[in-house]
Amino acid sequence: IVSGNRFPWTKNKLVSKKLALSLMMRYLQNPFLVWTFRLIVAGLFIAASLGKILNPHEFSGIIRKFHVMPHALSNTAAIFIPWVELVAAIGLFVPRIRKGAIWWMTLMLSGFIALFLWAMINGLDVDCGCFGEFGKYFALLAGDVGLSSIIRNAVLICFCRVLWVAEVNPSAQG
Repeated sequence: IVSGNRFPWTKNKLVSKKLALSLMMRYLQNPFLVWTFRLIVAGLFIAASLGKILNPHEFSGIIRKFHVMPHALSNTAAIFIPWVELVAAIGLFVPRIRKGAIWWMTLMLSGFIALFLWAMINGLDVDCGCFGEFGKYFALLAGDVGLSSIIRNAVLICFCRVLWVAEVNPSAQG
C-alpha cells in the first residue's frame, strides 16, 4: 500500500473517500436495517408515552423534580409531552408525516439529553421518568438520570438519523 491509502485499488484519496461513503450509505439504507430501527424507536416511544399517559400526575411530579419550569406548566407538559411522543411514534409508519415524526423525535431526545445533563451538573438525584408506569418493565432503560440515559438517547438519535437518511433517499424504503 503506497502513501497510506486504505483502498489500494483506488489511485487517489478522494475516490477512496467517495467509495467508503457510498458503501456506508448503502449499508445505512438497507431496508431491513431501516425497518428494524423504525420498530425499535417507535416501540420505545410508544411504551414511554403510554406509561406517562396512564399517570400524568406522577409524570408531572417527576418534571417538577428537575426544577426547570413552574408548577402549573409542569402539569401541562406532563399531558402534552407523552401525546407528542405517541403521535411521533405512530408517524414513523405514516409516509406523509414520517419526516416530521423523525424531526420531533430527534428534537425531544436532544431536549431530554440537555435536561439530563442539567440535572447531573446540578447534582439532582431524579428518576428520568422515561417510561412512567412501565419503568418496571424496562429496568435496563429506565431509572435515575445518568450517563446511561444520555447514551441511550444519543443512540436513539443515531437511529433517527439513519431513518432520516432513508427518508431523504426513498430507495431505502422497504
